[in-house]
Amino acid sequence: MISNVLALESLVGEQVKVVTQEPGNTAPTIIFCTIEGLDKQFLIIRSRDGVGCISLDHIITVKPLGDTPEMQEANRFIRELQSQLTPTEYNRYKEQWLPLRQTIKKIYIMRIKGGDWKQYARENFGGDAKDIIQCIETGMPPKGLFTRMDTQKVEG
Repeated sequence: MISNVLALESLVGEQVKVVTQEPGNTAPTIIFCTIEGLDKQFLIIRSRDGVGCISLDHIITVKPLGDTPEMQEANRFIRELQSQLTPTEYNRYKEQWLPLRQTIKKIYIMRIKGGDWKQYARENFGGDAKDIIQCIETGMPPKGLFTRMDTQKVEG
């Protein structure tokens, strides 16, 4: 079983090589895929065969595939953002933060490449766009989004 589940969380959205070995199989299996998500027992992936999941108990190793310089910079930015969250904030907003950081990373890469990232954010992320833009410009986690998440939980 893979021991560092937090490291897997940082690879959500990344293209990776996963090596697995199921009980009774003598040879390991190699899967090239994108990590879509992670829960307590499974790694959720997307490969050329579609979406699937792999038991964490059967994973030997996960290796990120070569990143572009833009992806490396975006990953550095996301790690910096995440380091600013307290453990309490991270645990409280984890479900919302994991997909949100993929959105931020995508828009951040667009910024690096010189695209109209602010317009893209406004057109595709509605009310959250202002907080996403501010997050990217300041390098600070989007606290306004977290506040709205709390409000939505109370109202829901």
